[in-house]
Amino acid sequence: ARLEKAHPRLHIIKLDMSLTRDIDSDFARRALAAALQGFARQVGAVIVAYSITADEAEQCLGATVLLFERFEPLAMLEAIQRHRPQRGQFVPTMFIRMLKLPDEIRKRYDLSSQRCAVHAAAPCPIDVKRKMIEWWGPCVTEYYAATEGGGTIAPADVWLERPGTVGQPWPGAEVRILDE
Repeated sequence: ARLEKAHPRLHIIKLDMSLTRDIDSDFARRALAAALQGFARQVGAVIVAYSITADEAEQCLGATVLLFERFEPLAMLEAIQRHRPQRGQFVPTMFIRMLKLPDEIRKRYDLSSQRCAVHAAAPCPIDVKRKMIEWWGPCVTEYYAATEGGGTIAPADVWLERPGTVGQPWPGAEVRILDE
């Protein structure tokens, strides 16, 4: 991995994934995630955008990961426009802070590279989620999960049909409701 400093609070990691081509895809994804999380903890950064999917991990020859030392809405929008990541990981607080920017500022940025903007870690208020889907389009996807494995996923189209839903279990997950 090669680290670049593009902004006082933004680190960009260029990954060479060519060594993972002959490695089991689940292992490659877990190893990549562990390496990135470990690096982020060492530098005190938050992973907020990346250009690699779980299915592509074993096939990629490279990826770009944007790491921010702390979240700043304008810096995030500028980085998405400039570096064109296809996927991002967010929490509802980030959405709220971006939505507080004036419309004329938000409209300046081309965010069309985002194919999937997943969010988790806390429930997203219904009005915030609706506004993000209106702004970013159907790429906004919510998931609920546990460190132990398994969870649910709610793509934008499913969520719009039933606002507030946590979606359906993802493949291979078993979800049981045991109490209120």
